[in-house]
Amino acid sequence: MYYDSKRWLFLVLCFICNACAGIMYAWSVFINPISNQFQWPVADVSLSFTLMLVLGSFLPFIAGKLQEHVQPRIIILAGGAALGSGLIGLGYTATLTELYVFSTLAGLGLSLVYPAGTISNIVKFFPDRRGLASGLLTGGASLGAVAWAPLAVMMIERVGLSLTFKYLGIAFMVAIVLASLLIEAAPPDYRPRGMAAMATAAQDGGALAENWTGVLMSPLFYLLAGIFLAVATSGMMLFGHVSLIAQDVVNVSPQLAAGIVGLLAIANTAGRLGWGWISDKLGRFAIIFIQLIILAAAMLGLTQVTSYLAFVSMVMLVGLCYGGFLAIMAPLLADLFGSKYLAVNFGLMFLMVGLGAFIGPRLAAVIRAATDSYAQAFIIAAMLNLAGLLLTFLAQSAAKRQSI
Repeated sequence: MYYDSKRWLFLVLCFICNACAGIMYAWSVFINPISNQFQWPVADVSLSFTLMLVLGSFLPFIAGKLQEHVQPRIIILAGGAALGSGLIGLGYTATLTELYVFSTLAGLGLSLVYPAGTISNIVKFFPDRRGLASGLLTGGASLGAVAWAPLAVMMIERVGLSLTFKYLGIAFMVAIVLASLLIEAAPPDYRPRGMAAMATAAQDGGALAENWTGVLMSPLFYLLAGIFLAVATSGMMLFGHVSLIAQDVVNVSPQLAAGIVGLLAIANTAGRLGWGWISDKLGRFAIIFIQLIILAAAMLGLTQVTSYLAFVSMVMLVGLCYGGFLAIMAPLLADLFGSKYLAVNFGLMFLMVGLGAFIGPRLAAVIRAATDSYAQAFIIAAMLNLAGLLLTFLAQSAAKRQSI
């Protein structure tokens, strides 16, 4: 069929778009240069990243509704324009207000590209390999952060902060806009040649095709939301403080702690790339059970580690499994609620990731301030993952009843 080969081109183009947009996940490399150049407190500069995450988490739902009326390429194109404009605007920033406005604009551009514009459309092109497609796309965004962070540091040293923002903004805007023009929308009920209609229907939960209002009426949605909120909160308790935790727990230097941040990012990328593909083979719920057990064990392990190697091992296990959760979110929703309304249903579930990103780092900071240790934060994170195990068992049972 016409799309059997072209869908792989669309996947590559969306991977490129997500990798470009992933520059915003490398925001930490800009915080100190911005603080030093303008003599602003680090806490005030860091607030810009919080605004990106929280406000950006609402956008996939809105963009999902828009995709019922406009082509995904329009969403991606708008995201590329917003991302590039925000970065270019940051090159002219002179006040904290401008920092917040332009960083939020760039963050909204990120959300329009990834996950709003790319994930749900490409997953529809791969009903036979949903986990693989989602894993590659989520991995692309994470890989972008790993790749662009050292480039940005080098550019800041050579041409300065302002020109770095401007050059990156122009480059990423051009790349995303041009790529978006070649991306097409998946046809309704598309399946590749050789994939039986019965198999497609089975993977879509039978004839089920629930829009967001129907999804909100389903108890299964709230079980899944609880799982993703628990994982996002526990994961971000570590992701939001890993450098400080490393310095606190194993007494490493800030430079060595920065290296651990890089290893966490690599593990996160590997998890996104790997777990999605594995879930196509073993099933989504089986993978969730495995990930939650590993996450709980790793979090408890962090309360006991005293050596650098043991600490890095636990951190990378968390990164592998947290990344994998993000990779299987869209395939799981398509399996359970159908792919027709996946864009808006995925946007609805993505709110849990944004909420977890808001709660997790703050909860860890409060516990650290109250107890002078991160140990209690790790224990709470482990308990959240164990609660996720119970919710996963209930969700799997509910999914089986739904498919009968």
